[in-house]
Amino acid sequence: MWWLCCTYTHTRAVCCLRHTLQEDILISNITTMNPGFWNLVPVHSRRITITDLNVSARWKADVSPTGESPYRTPNTDGIEPMWSSSVLVQRARILNGDDCVTVKSGSHDVLIEDLYCEHGNGMTVGSVWYDDVVNVTYRRVTMNGTHSGPVIKGRSQGNATVRDILFEDVTLIGVHQAVTVDCVYESAGSVAPNIGVQVVNVTYRNVSGTVIPTAARGPSAPTAGRMDARTLGDSRAARAPNPMKLSDAAGTFVCMPDRPCAVTIDGVSVSHANVKTGTPPPWLCRNATVAVGPGGVMPRLTGGC
Repeated sequence: MWWLCCTYTHTRAVCCLRHTLQEDILISNITTMNPGFWNLVPVHSRRITITDLNVSARWKADVSPTGESPYRTPNTDGIEPMWSSSVLVQRARILNGDDCVTVKSGSHDVLIEDLYCEHGNGMTVGSVWYDDVVNVTYRRVTMNGTHSGPVIKGRSQGNATVRDILFEDVTLIGVHQAVTVDCVYESAGSVAPNIGVQVVNVTYRNVSGTVIPTAARGPSAPTAGRMDARTLGDSRAARAPNPMKLSDAAGTFVCMPDRPCAVTIDGVSVSHANVKTGTPPPWLCRNATVAVGPGGVMPRLTGGC
């Protein structure tokens, strides 16, 4: 099937295909072109299988109205299960300007395999506000020129736990942040105090590839993540980690002081891409415990890790 979605526009926020309260659904051999918003969104559904999906989210012209990369198309997430369970995604190829695949609040028992992501933000769990996310596996994934590799985003305005997450056999090609847990992720104008999101039992296994140093990037580089505390309310300012922003990191694990994170890295190897630098990509940890498995880690842990 060739599915021609709407021409990209900021104002037309219509999902290409949304399943709500569905069971036993097979979605296969679909191509979406220039979506106006998210592509495939299972909501409150279970036993969903998505195979052989192709997404291309470009501006209508060769370049965007601002003269940037034609793939700087926000809110064109590829696959986005919410409050859904027993979800299987296989052999998806997604070129877009936002999350490639993202597993949202309330979802559990999700398996994503043989995924190719180019441009955009990468593969994600979150952002999570409320309702736990449990038992998610990403396996055999290639991230080409995305902003992030495997990333978990927890809202500091939220209240949930993310646990039992595995990112395995991931290849990174010129990304901007290799592995990330960001539990101070926020939205401007929404700063109601809460206990935040805790991330535990997360494993990054056999993740290797390159990050691009900031100085080597052109104007089409994806926007930086929200790895800062600029919108924290006064009630949380004292306990917020207020991390610095790293844009060419091997790993950043930044969590709330009252809800520390627990991460295992096993066979993770990250280097700078095509640039001779005397310093390896940095690490940054705040309120996170990082264990190293038998596969080891390169470069060695620094930055409080």
